[in-house]
Amino acid sequence: MAIRTSIPVMTATVGGTVPTPPNNTTTFLRGDGTFNAPAGASGGSFEQAFTTVTSVVVTHNLGAYPVVDIIDSGLAVIIPLGIVHSSVNAFTATFTASTTGTIIATLGAGTGDMKLASIQTVTGVKTFNDTTLLLRNVADTFNGSFTNTNSANRVYTLPNAAGTVALTSDITGTNSGTNTGDNTVATALTGSPTVAVTAIELGHATDTTIARVSAGVASIEGERITTYTSVTVSTVATTAADVVPINVPGCVFTYVSGAIYEIRVYGRLNSAAATTGCGLQFDVSTAITDINVQFFHQLASAGTLTGGHSIADHASVGLSSGVPAGPLDVPITLFALFRPGANTGTCQLRIRSEVAAVTELMAGAYMIVQQIA
Repeated sequence: MAIRTSIPVMTATVGGTVPTPPNNTTTFLRGDGTFNAPAGASGGSFEQAFTTVTSVVVTHNLGAYPVVDIIDSGLAVIIPLGIVHSSVNAFTATFTASTTGTIIATLGAGTGDMKLASIQTVTGVKTFNDTTLLLRNVADTFNGSFTNTNSANRVYTLPNAAGTVALTSDITGTNSGTNTGDNTVATALTGSPTVAVTAIELGHATDTTIARVSAGVASIEGERITTYTSVTVSTVATTAADVVPINVPGCVFTYVSGAIYEIRVYGRLNSAAATTGCGLQFDVSTAITDINVQFFHQLASAGTLTGGHSIADHASVGLSSGVPAGPLDVPITLFALFRPGANTGTCQLRIRSEVAAVTELMAGAYMIVQQIA
């Protein structure tokens, strides 16, 4: 005898026979009578905020044990005292002290190239909003992050070297590139260092400026630094018994184009006879703009002066007319203004006798040359 029955297929509210399976090992029969993949199988996340508690129960209903992240109200990661899963849909987190924050439960399954629990190569652009990219310290106790204040897109290139990234406060003034001879701030320079700058600021940018004017010439706050050349008569300059000029030993200097010089000579003149004066002049090696020379010494012990001048290369226009008595050392002084013009050369002091008799510029006389422009 055959018995015929009619049993319906199960639905969400009616029991019955199992629906025809889809022949898919990743799906399972649900309580509503359909076959689907479990909620956790395709990934998912759940967030729950908590305030001033020492433990919190989280019911996430993800159907699997998730990865749990906990952050406080300042977005810092919290390490809980413990996490106990009561099922695949819930867990309890406990803390060492009363805490406020957010719990994020995430399943690691999913598609794409940014998965949580595996090593991967990121092949697409990932944008992290401000404070959302946190770097955990080695001790696993604190986080670090970068703050980006760009006003436009920027690209930063790291050097091709291993090492530790330094802060600007770590730089103490040592230049540590591939060059040699590094010098540190507040350390005396050694050797012959070259400072390739057009100006040096002392104090601050509007304080005291030392600047280059030209070769060998500098200025402070726009005022040229005067340079001096001081030479001495190394041996006595003795003329012959004639009127031919001779070089004064050691009294020569090099002039440069475009400069202006002030020249001074201080020394002693000695003539064999009271009737023998002298002439002082300069011999230059190139054509010049002009030279203006004036010299003087005592003529009589009572106070009368005599002297002469020169306004050309190697020429005494005026001569002194004798000395108080001979032989006697007499102080003699010379002043000159020299403008070379466009040429460079040498300038030699010379002396001649007034008449055909011997006169001398004694050793130890000084010639001072000052570049004034």
